[in-house]
Amino acid sequence: VTRGAWFCAFTFFGLQMAFGPRYPIFRDEFYYLACADHPALGYVDHPPLSILVLASWRAIFGDSIYSLRVLPSLAGGLIVLLTSGLAGAMGGGTFARTLTSVSVLAAPTVFGITGFYSMNAFDFLFWLAAFHLVLRLSRLEPDAAMPVWGQLGVVLGLGLLNKISVLVLGAGIAAVLILTPLRSHLLKRGPWIAAGIALALFAPHIVWQIQNDWPT
Repeated sequence: VTRGAWFCAFTFFGLQMAFGPRYPIFRDEFYYLACADHPALGYVDHPPLSILVLASWRAIFGDSIYSLRVLPSLAGGLIVLLTSGLAGAMGGGTFARTLTSVSVLAAPTVFGITGFYSMNAFDFLFWLAAFHLVLRLSRLEPDAAMPVWGQLGVVLGLGLLNKISVLVLGAGIAAVLILTPLRSHLLKRGPWIAAGIALALFAPHIVWQIQNDWPT
């Protein structure tokens, strides 16, 4: 990661913390705070990870507007770094990586989504982490890829516990496995272990859905 990317990441976080709390608590944040009062393995419209994180964070740092905005703002800074790193992993030099970080810093959508507490800010991180891992897998022989497949399983499982739309990401990775030379990995245990890890991590929410008659 370039120094320019680090500068953009810290700038992103600083701008969010300087100006974000000037906006009052968003209606969704009131909902997430209410969910955090009732920890569970699921809720009608989202899995539990972001709520469990919020409940733990609030127990330590309280639920002031500044406290609520720290984690999504940190996620925004990490989005800058991960996106810049992805440009580098795809062959971009210092200029490309720095330009990528500046582009994320200039994107109003990213500022908006990371400007208040919700699972959406963290969703970016899981997708970007998965992109990094899939890119790494594309450069590894199947026999050497087992640890990376395990990491991908963890990312996908936690991502699903954060937001169910990560199923779309999983479907995309499955398509990549079938339609590209990565299909050779299907003859090894790696992809199947990754799927098993993701399913095991997501299983508590599936059980909750079953117990509550599939509300989502």
